[in-house]
Amino acid sequence: GRRRRRRRARRRAMERPERFPMKPSRRQQLIEVSVFLFVAVPALFLSLTSPSTWGGGLVGPLGWLAYPVWLLWLVGITNALNLLDNMDGLTPGVGAITARGFSWLGLGAGWVLLPLSGALFGFLCLNFYRARIHLGDAGSHLVGFSLAVLPLYGASESALWTVPIVLAIPICDTAFVTIARLKRGVSPFQGGKDHLSHRLAAVGIAPPVVAAMFLAGAVILVGVAALLGV
Repeated sequence: GRRRRRRRARRRAMERPERFPMKPSRRQQLIEVSVFLFVAVPALFLSLTSPSTWGGGLVGPLGWLAYPVWLLWLVGITNALNLLDNMDGLTPGVGAITARGFSWLGLGAGWVLLPLSGALFGFLCLNFYRARIHLGDAGSHLVGFSLAVLPLYGASESALWTVPIVLAIPICDTAFVTIARLKRGVSPFQGGKDHLSHRLAAVGIAPPVVAAMFLAGAVILVGVAALLGV
């Protein structure tokens, strides 16, 4: 009857080939670019009309270079937190400490990161070694995007140097992996076991200890930023 026809129609819809077939990685990149343009273009407009709002601290010292730098920062940090999610507990732990650090230091709209920090600390309980749940691409991109945007919302020029210090762990890991892969003639977007965490585990350090080292490093970096007189 009617139910059988609905099942057939649903089955045909699921079996229908895509009109524009695309690899999952390409589809993900297309979605990322679309989201970045949706947020970055209005942000650049607001920077022009109201320099004290989005990326206001960038406009003064960098002039027009602020806009490509802003886009590079947005894309880079978002993907850096995604790349850091290569071992249990890394992105949730580092993300939680970094978000809490930004809110404590009062950088930009860092206070908005308090709920994210609390959620990530709760998530970390189930994501530490022998993780039962994982962030995945969607979760890690959300964490990276939030940490890239909110600390610079209406921030002063001092945030130009402080925010990268707090985010030094994902920045250094991404830079290290990118340079190492380019030297080997491998695409930096290709997955692999060449991250800093993997190298530490390869010399005999247990994965939970590696994660604890990364989390301790994130706490130290927040303290360094505070000592620099934010």
